[in-house]
Amino acid sequence: MKYEIIIAGIGGQGVVISGILLAQAGLLSGMHAAQSGSYSAQVRGAYTRADLVLSDEPVDYPYATLADALVCLSSEGLSRGIAHLKEDGLLLLDSTVISPDEQKNLKAGSIVSIPATRIATDLGRAQSANLVLLGALLKKTGILTEEKLREALTIVLKGKSLDVNFACLEKGLEAAS
Repeated sequence: MKYEIIIAGIGGQGVVISGILLAQAGLLSGMHAAQSGSYSAQVRGAYTRADLVLSDEPVDYPYATLADALVCLSSEGLSRGIAHLKEDGLLLLDSTVISPDEQKNLKAGSIVSIPATRIATDLGRAQSANLVLLGALLKKTGILTEEKLREALTIVLKGKSLDVNFACLEKGLEAAS
């Protein structure tokens, strides 16, 4: 089994940390994981992408060649990432920032549109919209468990805003049901 994920957005949305969290959760689940992040020198506001490869065998290339899932946190993330998604892949969108017009005529096996930024803002932390979409990713794919992602959050974030981050993850799981 090999599963490739791309997370795309703009700097400041937690794109790279999302890849790190998923890789950590994969490792905690006994999988092999390779993760890479790319971003502009302008950290906030510029295109940012994280690639993750999870596998039951060693991974020798840390980039998604053709993703099984694409998580989009911005319009630019969608426009630049969609070409890298398999035809039958899963597309997860933040409908708070990606308009209905931008969502028209998209080709993917499954499209899940969730108001992640609105949900995270309602919970008191707009910066955690990425976790809403990661919760939806877990629910739709079953590739990782909520328990392992919670454990990864605890390890990676070292206690920072864990309550609200856990709540965002939970809301993403619910929204994708």
